[in-house]
Amino acid sequence: MLWNKKHKPKLLYKYFISYLIIFLIPFLTISLVFYQMSVNNLRDQIIQSNIDKVEQVRDLADSRKKELSEIASRISFDHRLTPYMFSQPYHSKQAIEELKTYKANSSIIDELYMYFEDRSQIYTTIGTSTLPTFMEKTYHMADSEVTNYQTTLEEVAGETVYPLPAVENDQERVISYLYPLPVGNPVHYGTVAFFVKESTFTQMSERVLGDFEGSMFIYNEQDDLIASTNNGLSLDADIVRQVAPDNSGVTEKVANEEQYSLVTVKSEESGWSFVTAMPTAQFYSKMDSLRTTIITILSAIAGIGFLFIIIMTIQQYRPIRRLAQTVQVKQQREEDDRKYQDELEGIQESIQLINKDKEQLNERLQGQQPLIKEQLLQRLLKGKVQHRFNIGEYLGETGIAFEKPYFFVLITVFHEQSEEDNLERAYKEKGIAILEEMKYGQAKGYSTELVQDHAIATIVNISEPDAAKQMVDYISSELNKHIPLSCTMGVGGTYKGIERLNRSYIEANATLESQAFHQDRNIVFFEDLNIPVDEVFWYPTDKQAKLSQSLKQGDEVVALETLQDIFGYLTELEVPHHLIRCICFDIINSVIKFPMEMGLQKNFVDIQTITSFKSLDDLQQRLEKPIALICREMEKQRENNNNALANSILQYIAENFHSHDISLEETAKAFQLSSSYISRFIKEQTGNTFTKYVWNLRNEEFKKQLVETDKPIKEIVLDIGYVDVANFTRKFKRAEGVTPGQYRQQHFNQTEAMD
Repeated sequence: MLWNKKHKPKLLYKYFISYLIIFLIPFLTISLVFYQMSVNNLRDQIIQSNIDKVEQVRDLADSRKKELSEIASRISFDHRLTPYMFSQPYHSKQAIEELKTYKANSSIIDELYMYFEDRSQIYTTIGTSTLPTFMEKTYHMADSEVTNYQTTLEEVAGETVYPLPAVENDQERVISYLYPLPVGNPVHYGTVAFFVKESTFTQMSERVLGDFEGSMFIYNEQDDLIASTNNGLSLDADIVRQVAPDNSGVTEKVANEEQYSLVTVKSEESGWSFVTAMPTAQFYSKMDSLRTTIITILSAIAGIGFLFIIIMTIQQYRPIRRLAQTVQVKQQREEDDRKYQDELEGIQESIQLINKDKEQLNERLQGQQPLIKEQLLQRLLKGKVQHRFNIGEYLGETGIAFEKPYFFVLITVFHEQSEEDNLERAYKEKGIAILEEMKYGQAKGYSTELVQDHAIATIVNISEPDAAKQMVDYISSELNKHIPLSCTMGVGGTYKGIERLNRSYIEANATLESQAFHQDRNIVFFEDLNIPVDEVFWYPTDKQAKLSQSLKQGDEVVALETLQDIFGYLTELEVPHHLIRCICFDIINSVIKFPMEMGLQKNFVDIQTITSFKSLDDLQQRLEKPIALICREMEKQRENNNNALANSILQYIAENFHSHDISLEETAKAFQLSSSYISRFIKEQTGNTFTKYVWNLRNEEFKKQLVETDKPIKEIVLDIGYVDVANFTRKFKRAEGVTPGQYRQQHFNQTEAMD
């Protein structure tokens, strides 16, 4: 039924209800899930945040206790602080000065003294005194408490913590740490005591509470209160200890008729418990703000969604209404006068155009396939494909079939006696063509040109590691059979899995770099680089070469992996310690020297930091950062060199297209590259073949001179590098639709009309 004013828009209502249902079902579901997840996540974050803060206090307290233990150890082995030294008048003064030094060097020690068995006196930083006198004057302790403290002092068998009670209300509490002398020995001759003020711990606790109301308590393993902090809230320490859990965690308890959240963290080192108490409402106060925010956001989204539903309903209904009106108008015309067929023909024509465009696009993609193949092989060599692309899909689209599990890389360098010898260059081009795709038995190889290294890298896929040598011999024989040029081949190690291919690439480069030591051989395998371990007391030469080459290639992953292998080898090497240090300094020298050899301007290595290593692991960690920085800089430099080469090639063509001698082969010769590489490069950069690109440059220059000069057409044709004027005129008319003379006249007429 056609739409008109008499009919109610029922379809409009149906659209509205449909969109509303489609919106509400996922919206309500997602909103509920989002709300629950957000609130629960924030709750977990609040709990974890408070636990982390208490753990920071625990770690600081443990570190302070460890610091005191280390000081006690140093005192026990300090020859200036022996009982004999304290018994001598002169030396005792030096000993007391030494105690002052220990106190001054520690930020947490308020006071310390040394007690020796069978002596009634103690030795402090201010002189000699009896224990009761010292405790009364320094910390105002009562006689009964001094007696208890002295009993504990005399019975100390291990590290002991003794909280001193505050005699006056405004007096700060002090904790005494007692360590038997010597530390770690079952036979003791005395005790060293340290006094630490409670404020040392309260300052740490205040960071946890921040601006919130709450309290924090620190208990030792006997549940004695060590320190406490109250921020706007006063809780009894004994009550908190009773309700707090014994294990680490968060719990809610009622104290003083109010709900509190207790965070407990227990130290495994000291056995101390660290407890914070905070009103639960304040503890989770952020959740109320989050709930309000979420509800506001969801309400806004619901409003926007409702508005969107109205808009979509109107937009969907409007064309249907217009279509109904159109059909109503058409029916008033002659029955044979139908224009719907024209609309279908328009749709059909559009589909035909889309199919045509698709065919043209496929043809362009087929033309770009060599470029895609080249870039994919380059990325495989550099280890930049795995985890980021579907390798199998990309390989299949470029016609590359890697069906076997093992891979290795072969790099071939052709030796030209003269860069000007065109015959030698032709042989080299033929060698590149032979290497482009190789097959021998079940082994396959695909090659790509290494522009900066003037070499050819071949990725070989084999079924077994032992098949590598056979494939290399086959490739070598094929080259020798067809190419009368000498060449050098560097063969990397065989790896399982394409994701480790870059290791073999680095190793193949390393073999070529070390060719000076193997001048009698045209084929060098990476495993042949290493000197047998029993012949030298140094780290393997293959690891040296691999590290150097990974730095040169800018491969951070392989460089750090090789560094780890080297230090793993040194760890197991049974040689004198001084020789290990010499090897370490040799490695350091290699890393320091590399940037200078490669002409890098930045300073990547802090020599003072690296040379102050304490162990092999320490040196490895110190070297990782500069090695990573060097690799990134080398990668950046290689990219800059590639960009510079690209610009140089395009600039060379722009400067020499006027010459009639310019050709693909001459351009390749000028940059010592293969013709196939230059051809692919021009296609990639301009979208045209080399010939078409040169023609475009000449054509634009020709039109420019036609307009801007009065030169004869023949002279201009010769200026832009063409010899056959008639042939150029035909090509120009085919491209521009007019002859050169007509083009000049048209521009002249346009100029006069403007004047």
